[in-house]
Amino acid sequence: MFVRLLFADILRARVRVEWFRPRRAFVRRSGGRSSNFSPDGHGFSAYHFGNMFFEELGSSLVIDIGKQLFLAVPRAFRNRRFRKFFGSDAVKGDRIFGVLDPVTHPTPENTNRYVKRFLGIRPDQPLIGPTEALGLCSVRVASYASGLFAGFRPRHEPFPFLIDYNAHGKWDATLFCFGSSDSNLKTLEIEALPEQKFYRMPSVPAGHRVFQVGTQQFGIVAGHDHGILLRMRNPKFPEHALFVCAGLGEWGTSGSAYYLFRNWSSLYQRHRTSDFCKVIRVQLGSDESATEIFSLP
Repeated sequence: MFVRLLFADILRARVRVEWFRPRRAFVRRSGGRSSNFSPDGHGFSAYHFGNMFFEELGSSLVIDIGKQLFLAVPRAFRNRRFRKFFGSDAVKGDRIFGVLDPVTHPTPENTNRYVKRFLGIRPDQPLIGPTEALGLCSVRVASYASGLFAGFRPRHEPFPFLIDYNAHGKWDATLFCFGSSDSNLKTLEIEALPEQKFYRMPSVPAGHRVFQVGTQQFGIVAGHDHGILLRMRNPKFPEHALFVCAGLGEWGTSGSAYYLFRNWSSLYQRHRTSDFCKVIRVQLGSDESATEIFSLP
């Protein structure tokens, strides 16, 4: 597979150069013999001019082709790492999905269930709005995933997304679940897998949820959220992987996704294709602040 990817990159850089090979330009003399010299006898022919031109052009082409071939090799290695870390369909294929978690508005649809705030520019506007809605967290994680995968997929194919209802019960793909088991049905399914022994999400006596990883617990603290970043082999289809980016709040979810897509290369160097689970601390309102504070293994 790697050899095929390497040759695919090299073939993209191939340029046909046969057309640029210089042709001898003959000029017919009066005696019927051909000559390389111009009819005026000055000794500089179209052949010499063309030869100089095409030699210069050919040199530029050789340099350009060499540059393309030089870049093709590291690009092929990078694509291989990307595919191994994110699953067999990461670069080419359609069995890879982000799974988002819509929420349902409980009031009837013919009432003004939402308000659009205009920051004092004009009066706030009541809206009926959709029954199923995605939050701003989903917009952020979708932008992080799409921005990374566009650089690897042919013709910048878009990264596909499903809502969790449509992903329920489906396993034949690499799946990225955004949101905890309190909001994402597919995350709940992954947490329940017998192979998933990395973390739990219990309730504490104070009445709120925490992440428990090993013997340690992580909750929302002043100004910070915590998120889980899980990567594990898909036990039902081992050529695929399962990822969970789940926060106690929305910033834990989007911060974990930001950390995954921003640091995938270093994560691959550390873990290769092995399973891992990390706790990510995120400052509220700033996905860029995402920091790894604990990891198994």
